[in-house]
Amino acid sequence: MGLNVRLQLVPSSPSQVGKVTGVRSDGSPAVGHPDRFPIGSGSAPAGCTLGRDGCSMTVTVGSDFTGDAVVKLGRPAQPGDKYQNWGPATAAGEMLEGYDPAEKTVGEVRAEARDRGLKTVFQVITPGPGNVGYRIDPVSRQAEVGDGWIVWKAESERAGVLRLLVTRERLPRNPAEPA
Repeated sequence: MGLNVRLQLVPSSPSQVGKVTGVRSDGSPAVGHPDRFPIGSGSAPAGCTLGRDGCSMTVTVGSDFTGDAVVKLGRPAQPGDKYQNWGPATAAGEMLEGYDPAEKTVGEVRAEARDRGLKTVFQVITPGPGNVGYRIDPVSRQAEVGDGWIVWKAESERAGVLRLLVTRERLPRNPAEPA
């Protein structure tokens, strides 16, 4: 077809297995909403459950696609793999399914994690203007986070480990939620 599209299997959290993510050679997203990005995924036959007999994952590339892309396909993680394609820890099939950690204290979420046999790591976030969006300082990832800090979101880091996005203080709005 004359396209330079490379496929790469990456360890993924349970809700992201069978899903596609990727980037174009210019760094822009190559997948997502079909009206904006020409690469997507599905299953054959349509609507079947991936992992069951007779169901295959499909990757589609639009006829108008140009350039290069790396398409990352979510695969089940092996023990110890850090997820490269992760979902919210609260999504169906994830470690905190049925529990909303947003705006709870670190102490409350740690207790829930312990009850579920999970470990926690922290990502200290700096909210954007008006508490819309946030940035991450990699140096403060494992800062001395206290039980009174506030959790805004939980992500699946790897099997058995949650990554909690936290701030020292309570904010008037959750910076991890879309505006």
